[in-house]
Amino acid sequence: PPDPELTLMPSKEVANGAQSRVPTPVPMVSQVPSISSSSGPTIEGSAPPSTELTATPSPALTLQPATASPSAVPSSLPSQVPQAFPTGSPSNSSASSSSESPSQGPSTGSVSSISPSSSQASACGSLPREEVLMEKLLQVTESEVMSNPNSPQSRAFLWLLTADPANVDPCTYDTLLQRYALSTFYFATEGGDWTVNTGWLSEDNECLWFNVDCVDVDNRSLVAELRLVGNNLVGQFPNELQVMTAMKVLDVSENYIFGELPTILPKMLSLTTFRTSVNSISGNLPSNIGMVTSLEELAVSDNVISGLIPTTISNLRNLKVLSIDTNQLVGSLPSEIGELN
Repeated sequence: PPDPELTLMPSKEVANGAQSRVPTPVPMVSQVPSISSSSGPTIEGSAPPSTELTATPSPALTLQPATASPSAVPSSLPSQVPQAFPTGSPSNSSASSSSESPSQGPSTGSVSSISPSSSQASACGSLPREEVLMEKLLQVTESEVMSNPNSPQSRAFLWLLTADPANVDPCTYDTLLQRYALSTFYFATEGGDWTVNTGWLSEDNECLWFNVDCVDVDNRSLVAELRLVGNNLVGQFPNELQVMTAMKVLDVSENYIFGELPTILPKMLSLTTFRTSVNSISGNLPSNIGMVTSLEELAVSDNVISGLIPTTISNLRNLKVLSIDTNQLVGSLPSEIGELN
C-alpha cells in the first residue's frame, strides 16, 4: 500500500506546491472575491493538480473555509450594509426605507423633518426677490405700463430692485408701495433736475426725503404731506400716488406739471389740500372730483384747464377754498355750487 502513495510522490511536488499554496488562501477567505480572481491564473497550467487538490487537500480546504467563510461573510457584510446607507447617502436611505431594515427609519424621519421647516417658510420669502417685487408693484401699476422700460414706473421698479441703497425686502418692508410711489413720482417729474432733491432715492426711509412729512398710523410711517412748491418739477402726475391714503396735503404749485388732473384723487381718502396752481395742466376738471369729500381746499388756478365745471363739485361739503381762476373754463357756474357749506 505505501508503494502507490510513493508513485504519487512525483506529483506530490505539485501537491506540495498546491498545499504550500493552501495556507495562503485560507487567511484570505474573508476576501472571498479574491479567491475566485486569483484561482484562475494559478490553476490555468494543468488539470491534474486540481484533481489532486480535490483528493488529498480537500479535507483541509473544506474544513477551514467552512469554518472561516461563515464567520467572515456574515460578520463583515451585515455590519457594513446597515451603516453604509444611512450615513453615506441619506437620499438612498429614504428611497430604500421600505425594503431595508427598520434601523434606517430615523434617518428617513430626519430627512422628512426638513421639508416641514421649509414649507413653513412664507410663500413670499421662498420666491425670487424680483418676482415678489414685481407682484407687489403690479397691485397699483398696469402691466403694460410696467413693461415699458422708459416709463417712470419701470424705472422706479429697477431702482428698487438694483439701485436702492436700502435694498428693502419686499416681503417685510411695510411701506414698500409708498416708497415705490414716491420714487415713481421722482422719475415722472425729472427728480434729478429738481432745485432741491436732498435725500430722495437715498437709503433713508422715504419719510426723511426732502419735504416729505409723515404721520404714524398703526405703527407705520405714512406720508401725510408732500410740498414741492417752485421746485422745477417737470412732468405728469403718476397714478401710483393713489397709495397715499394718509396724505392730507399735496402742493406742487409753481412748477411745470402738464397733462390732466389725476383721476385717482378719490382714492386718497385723507386728502384735504390739493394745490397745483401755476402749472400747465390741461384737460377738464375730472367729474369724480366730487368724490374727494375730504377736500377743504382745491386750488388749480393759472393752468389751461378747459370745459365745464362739473356739477359734482357740490358734493365737496367740507370745501372752504375753491380757486379755479385763470383757466379756459367755459359755460356758467353750476347752481349746485350754492349747496356748498
